[in-house]
Amino acid sequence: MRKRRSPDNISIPQTRLWTMTQPMLGVAQMMEVESIVARGGHMHAHTHTYQIFMLISGELTLALEDGDPVTIGPWQRYVVRPRQRHRPYSPLEQAGVHYLDLRIDATATTPLSAYARSIAHGRVDRTSARETKAAIERVRTCAAYAPLPPLSRFAAAVWNLLTLYDRVPKPNRNTDIIDPRVRQAELIMREHLGQPLSMTELAQRVRLSPSHMRQLFLDAFAQPPAQRLRTIRLKTAAHYLSHSFLSIKEIATVCGFANVSNFSRVFREQTGHTPSQHRHQHRAPANS
Repeated sequence: MRKRRSPDNISIPQTRLWTMTQPMLGVAQMMEVESIVARGGHMHAHTHTYQIFMLISGELTLALEDGDPVTIGPWQRYVVRPRQRHRPYSPLEQAGVHYLDLRIDATATTPLSAYARSIAHGRVDRTSARETKAAIERVRTCAAYAPLPPLSRFAAAVWNLLTLYDRVPKPNRNTDIIDPRVRQAELIMREHLGQPLSMTELAQRVRLSPSHMRQLFLDAFAQPPAQRLRTIRLKTAAHYLSHSFLSIKEIATVCGFANVSNFSRVFREQTGHTPSQHRHQHRAPANS
């Protein structure tokens, strides 16, 4: 266990369970931390990185020099901007906290850097425990290759984790009447949005025959599984076009389309507009 001593002589034991980096993706550093966070410490800032705190357990408060303190709990996220002076501490006198600390290079020209710039700063984002636990486990698998994990595997794992916090809300429907295996299959679709996923493989993962899975999807959504996956991809893409600064090429990749031409053709067939037209018409106001 490593100990750091803050200027006001409060000892903060900290254990880094793993640390890794991937400069080609714009990841300056990513680590999983278990820490005893005490009151005290000092204000500091990171000049060239976005620091993203993703809580697993415990509570962490961020004192912000330019605003009110923000407290985040399990399965919540908060983004600290470059040059934003902050100080993390526990809202209790002294308590354990478990979190992921992701630092993204603000000067890089990568999709992850663009995504970090597009996140609504000053807002606490929340996601579900079940989905996040699975996403974190995939990132941990990549950590076995630290400090340089396989590029494509790491990129997919980090994208999946980050976008859980701003995934397009699922349509309101009575989930009590939907077969649990359909809900599981839809969750797998959302978790692997940017990756190839055959319907045969999906059926095997939820222990159904392809024909039985198709019928269950038709009963639940009036869509076969492949069409349901395309619908999810298109809705997610529309969300990114309206609420992010990712390029159309980056959105196509993140949402699992083969290329920009394929994405543009499918998007126009379903919406009547090109991705560029949709972005122009539905762009959300820029975050301050």
